[in-house]
Amino acid sequence: MIDDKDILLRLLQQSHNDKKLSQDAKQEYEKLIARFDEEGTDLEIPDSDLTVSRSAAFQNLSETGYVDHLLRFHGMNEGHVLYVTLRARQFLEMMIRLEDGREETGSQEYDQPEQKPMEDSGARQTFSTGAVRDSDEGKSRPDLVSPFALERIGNWLALGAEKYSKNNWQRGMDFSRVLASLERHLMRYKQRDTREDNLAAVATNSLFLLHYEEGIKRGFLPEELNDLPDYSQIPGVHRNGMK
Repeated sequence: MIDDKDILLRLLQQSHNDKKLSQDAKQEYEKLIARFDEEGTDLEIPDSDLTVSRSAAFQNLSETGYVDHLLRFHGMNEGHVLYVTLRARQFLEMMIRLEDGREETGSQEYDQPEQKPMEDSGARQTFSTGAVRDSDEGKSRPDLVSPFALERIGNWLALGAEKYSKNNWQRGMDFSRVLASLERHLMRYKQRDTREDNLAAVATNSLFLLHYEEGIKRGFLPEELNDLPDYSQIPGVHRNGMK
């Protein structure tokens, strides 16, 4: 069995010379590995400990494959907690490299990553070439979204990342605050104000609300974010109109 600590120490040495990592990311990675002896490869970091620079360091480590991380909401008392696993892509690649060079470890065994099953609808589509694959009937079609619209949304998000931090918006904001921004930009778009990409801002704010609705539904964001008035409770008012 290849020792996890040995892999992490080798990765730490590799990270020192990795030009894709910022200095903050290298220092943060060293701190994470120092916690391995007590907490193993899966660590928890409270939101209160996440500064802007630390968040940027984790993003850098994630993008380069040194860690995987996920922000989850633990209720109003605990708030958000960042889950960080050191068993990321770089870890698995190093494990395989060590296995291939058995003389370095003296071991001929290692844990295979879990093989997840492929989803199967049971239906098949056959192409003119004879190739066959699973049917896409009833499946989501993100490929139908305009790449030009995505580019403008991406440009607007890039400006937000520069102003605040990457994925700052994913922590959640009050629906009313997002909707107010959306409606301001929509008003400016109607006024033909071109000082900003107002339509991209409208689309991005809509994306935020979609994400927050799904976050509440799936349990990783608090219901309190939806602070909009519930007019559906007024007698005679329906969700799709009025009597």
